[in-house]
Amino acid sequence: MEAIICDRSLQGVHLLSKRKGVELQAYFSRKDHLARALDAARDSGVRSLYCTSQPLLLELLKSDPDRWPFRVFAVVPNFARFVRDTSHYGTTGAAVRRILAMPFFHKLRLAGFALAHPGPALGMRFELMMNLFLLAEASAFLAPGKDGGRLRLRALVLHQQIADLSLSLGQKGLFRIFSRMARAELGLEAGAATSNDVRLSEFLEDSPGLFDWFFSPFNPRGHLMHPGRSECEEALRRRGSAPARTVADVWCLGGTLPFAESRDYIASLPFAGALIDIADLLHAEHPQRIHSIQAI
Repeated sequence: MEAIICDRSLQGVHLLSKRKGVELQAYFSRKDHLARALDAARDSGVRSLYCTSQPLLLELLKSDPDRWPFRVFAVVPNFARFVRDTSHYGTTGAAVRRILAMPFFHKLRLAGFALAHPGPALGMRFELMMNLFLLAEASAFLAPGKDGGRLRLRALVLHQQIADLSLSLGQKGLFRIFSRMARAELGLEAGAATSNDVRLSEFLEDSPGLFDWFFSPFNPRGHLMHPGRSECEEALRRRGSAPARTVADVWCLGGTLPFAESRDYIASLPFAGALIDIADLLHAEHPQRIHSIQAI
C-alpha cells in the first residue's frame, strides 16, 4: 500500500481542535520547518504528495525538484482561497483574478478548452464554467518555479467540496469534462475526493472508467463516512481495485485512534493507498508507521 503525504495541516485543518490547526499552520509557515518535514517524508520512502496550491509548499518543491522528487496529486481548487476570494471579489471577480494571474500560454490553453465546448460555453453552463476555473487553478501546479524547476505531476484531483456539490446538483457533466480536461488537456490521471463515496459510486456507475483515483474517508469509527461505515465498505469492495483505485483519508482520525487499530482496519480493505498528514511526520515513530503501511 502506498503512503501519501497530504497538506491538511498547511491549510490549518485539524479534526478535533481549531486551535491545534492554527498552531500547525503557523509552524509550517516557516520554510525550514516545512523543508524538514518533506525531507523526513522522502527519507521514509514516501514517493507521492497530495496537496492544494499552497504557495509556500509549491515554491519549495519547485526550488529543488531533485531534493523532493514527489509525484504530486494536484487538488483543485484551493478551497480556502476560493472562499476568501469569492467573499472579497464575488464569484466572477475571483475567477477573473485567477485567470489574469495565469501565464500567457496557459490562458491560450484555457481559451482553447472553452472553444472545444461551444454549447456549454455560450450557455455559461455550470459544468464548463467550473472546469475552466479549475483549469486556471491548475496553472499554479503547471507553472515553473523561479529557477525553472517543475513539479512531477501525477494526477489532477477534484476537491471534495466541489465533487460533493456537483453530486448534490446531479452534475454528471462536470465530472466528465473534468476527467477529459485532466487526461486529454493536461496528460494527467483524473481523481476525485468525496465524503459521499457510495453516492459517487452509484452516480458514476454507467461511467466506470471516468476516474483513476478516489479519495474518501474510511476509519473504524465510521466518522465522515456517508451514509454509513458498512455502506461505504460494501461500495469499496464492489469497486475493488479497478478501474479506479481508492485512497483512505482520515483513517486514524487525526491520531486519536490507536495506530495499530487504524492500520489493521485499512489493511482489511482493498485500498491502493492511505493519506498521512504532514504533521504526523513530527511524531517520533513516523518512519516505522510509514513503513508498516507500505508493507501492507
